[in-house]
Amino acid sequence: MAIDRLCREIDLLNEDRTYLVADMVTGKLDVREAASRLPDEEGNNPSPRSPRKLDHWGAR
Repeated sequence: MAIDRLCREIDLLNEDRTYLVADMVTGKLDVREAASRLPDEEGNNPSPRSPRKLDHWGAR
């Protein structure tokens, strides 16, 4: 059924997210450069040289 497939897709996405977070925490995946290019909480683009706070994601 379609609902079963959607539930399976959601489960797989959650599993992928878990692995991504674990890889970031353990240092297997470095996302600092990509995170520095994200807009801040107000929607402003930070300058490429300024450090970015990631407090809203629980990271410091």
